[in-house]
Amino acid sequence: MSQKNKNINPNFKKSKRKEHSPKLLSDKILAGDKISLSHALSLAESVLEKDRSAISTILKNYNPSDTKRIAVTGPPGAGKSTFINSFGYHLAKLGNKIAILTVDPSSPQSGGSILGDKTRMESLINQENVFIRPSASGTESGGVSAATMESILLCEMAGYDYIFVETVGVGQSEVAVSDLVDMYILVVQPGSGDELQGIKRGIMELADLYLVNKADGDKIDLAKLSAKAINSAKSLMHPKAHGISPQTILYSSDSLINIDIVQKTIEDFFTNISENQYYRINRNNQMSSWLTREINKSIIETVEEIEQIQKLKSSLQNQINNSEAFPIEAGRIIKQAIKEIFNSTP
Repeated sequence: MSQKNKNINPNFKKSKRKEHSPKLLSDKILAGDKISLSHALSLAESVLEKDRSAISTILKNYNPSDTKRIAVTGPPGAGKSTFINSFGYHLAKLGNKIAILTVDPSSPQSGGSILGDKTRMESLINQENVFIRPSASGTESGGVSAATMESILLCEMAGYDYIFVETVGVGQSEVAVSDLVDMYILVVQPGSGDELQGIKRGIMELADLYLVNKADGDKIDLAKLSAKAINSAKSLMHPKAHGISPQTILYSSDSLINIDIVQKTIEDFFTNISENQYYRINRNNQMSSWLTREINKSIIETVEEIEQIQKLKSSLQNQINNSEAFPIEAGRIIKQAIKEIFNSTP
């Protein structure tokens, strides 16, 4: 017997995951139980039909609330996690319940994620009224995971006042998160002039608050220049539907400079969007966007399960590999085949 086999315990049996009924999970989540919330979030991230059904049942107990959904995004290294750590700790000490959903990018090769954001939030990890959940973006674009909306609703069921969604970092498609939140915070660091040039204008226009992080010590002057550059760029942006002009604030996760101003700015923002009805309208639009995504995903999955389409896809792939066809032709052929299948269905 090899040395490797000698180290294996023949009596070891992997423990089976404890199953909980959707009713029990729902009751415990509504009571604020973190373990049950974590279990439900795992179900939300699952693609198994029984898990999807369980989440659907749990969410039937969801009731709209006046939570604050806030996206935190920005270029890698801007300090998104450290901002959430320091500001979230400040809010938690004031008695607020804070949920933090962090999304790490998945490797396009292995599909794995590091999920290390939680380790950068040392001040929050042991706070009883704080819940941190890292997840992988998977194949989703837009800086969020497929289950982010469901995760937000589950956290609201558990009674969290603030829900922060930290995205993977600014990229070409980092806009999907705007369909999930009420407020969008863009974090940049001092001397980010070149980074601002690389951030797509659409992302700049989504921001409800620009935060120049790490604005302390020998970087304070550089931070002020970055804030000035942001303010110049803002003059070229189209106003958002709520009509509130985004502020630019200097901030430091170390010295906590302007932390009270950041808090007041966020509170004033939510007061204003509640008074002008944007909060309600935006929540309705979010549900409509979620409905569209779910329907489109179901249509694609259903069509791909059709045997004729599977065979046609394989045939077209061979033709393209042999330079006998181009993808643009394949798309047209698939579309026509789908129409014929459904038109022939009684």
